[in-house]
Amino acid sequence: MHLWKCMRHSNSDITEAQNRCLERYTLLHPEITTIICEGRTYPWLQLTRLNLDKFLSDMIESLVGAIFVDSEYSFTACESFLERIGFMSYLRRVMGGEVDITHPRTILDRLTGAESVSYDVRAEASGRESDGRAQRYRCIVSVKDEKIAEVTECLNTDEAIIVGASEAVRCMLQDSQRFPRP
Repeated sequence: MHLWKCMRHSNSDITEAQNRCLERYTLLHPEITTIICEGRTYPWLQLTRLNLDKFLSDMIESLVGAIFVDSEYSFTACESFLERIGFMSYLRRVMGGEVDITHPRTILDRLTGAESVSYDVRAEASGRESDGRAQRYRCIVSVKDEKIAEVTECLNTDEAIIVGASEAVRCMLQDSQRFPRP
């Protein structure tokens, strides 16, 4: 049973948010699980696309806090819970240096050195379409006022920035003559 199903409430907005999240989770779970278990980089994009509502992460935070207090401040009890929900195995991989957790924006900043990077994120003009699609976002990434990458069809501003930064990194690494490393 998923922990969020234990959340007591009578708010239809929360129920709707839970159902939307479950739909996204069902679609993204296999890819996220593969990356977490075997990947060499943090799944920034996939987790951004999951677009979890904050109350879900608050739930885990509250449970860890409650376990800590109820166990008379035992880190071992908290670790046991985190092990059970699958967090500790991934944390061990990250702490062991097996996973690069560098955010795509940070990678781009490193590639550009002291140059200024700008992200122009805008909602696509259409808003909600008649086909029921949610609003989409576009991001233009520029370095020193030179357009490096443009991405569209992103679900939210965070995704637009991550996809834009990733695409700019790819372009810069691919064209080392045009974009010499600092």
